Amino acid sequence: PGTHTQTDMDSTSSKSRTRSRETRTLERTVAFLDKRDGIDKVLKIIRYSCKLATSILSPSDGLQHSLGLLEQSLGTSRKAYRAGKFLKNVSALTRQNPYRLVPSISSYVLDVCVNVGEGVYYFIDQFQFLVRIGVLSGQFGKQCTKVSAVAELLGYGANTVLNVLRLHNLLEREIALIAELKRRKKKCDQTGQEFDHTDDINKALLLEIAQLRKRRMLRTLCLVQDAADALLAIYDLRDAYGRGGDHPGKTKMRKITLAAAGLLSGCIGALKRWPKAH
Repeated sequence: PGTHTQTDMDSTSSKSRTRSRETRTLERTVAFLDKRDGIDKVLKIIRYSCKLATSILSPSDGLQHSLGLLEQSLGTSRKAYRAGKFLKNVSALTRQNPYRLVPSISSYVLDVCVNVGEGVYYFIDQFQFLVRIGVLSGQFGKQCTKVSAVAELLGYGANTVLNVLRLHNLLEREIALIAELKRRKKKCDQTGQEFDHTDDINKALLLEIAQLRKRRMLRTLCLVQDAADALLAIYDLRDAYGRGGDHPGKTKMRKITLAAAGLLSGCIGALKRWPKAH
């Protein structure tokens, strides 16, 4: 009887933990979808998944046509959903002050470039939406695409440089902490003492190193995302100037590459915005 009781208790405890994890996941999902950026990333993932599928499927397949329509609708919906988002960048620019204490003037200039690029892109996006629904002409849409793509590339380029600089700073800090940790271990070895991982200073060093590695991983993902989005912007610019590839084989490979890049960017964006555990 005692064995059965213990087994029942373990089973109840396991079920409770499972329910608790499910509840936390549900709460994070609700919090994620409660934000505009969260819904935008979900729509982006679905859109580029459809785009990837239509690039692979045969044109004679009826599913390709249906997914193509869904992809176009999602693209239009995302542009409508981002209405007014450029104001966030305008607000960021108004808060920036070149005379306040900043790491360097180059960081300030790069931050300005990021916000200007993003702000112009999101502002033009509203006109692109009007082009999509037929309010504005397609010729005007091509001009908007050119300006939007250039602004995007400016923002991605500046953000890439910023992330590289921040990665360098994070790596320097991590190397310094690891060196300090090794010095403390060596000191313990010389004195014949055992290295204590529970020591407050050692725990703080190990915790900060772990946090720095997470931040470096996040910055690296940002670099990958910027590269993927920049690739999409470059091909948008090429298409606007009428320089896209006409060879069927190249066109199909290009569609698959761009769809995969968009899907990768959407997944990284969703991961970055997923609510953190408390």
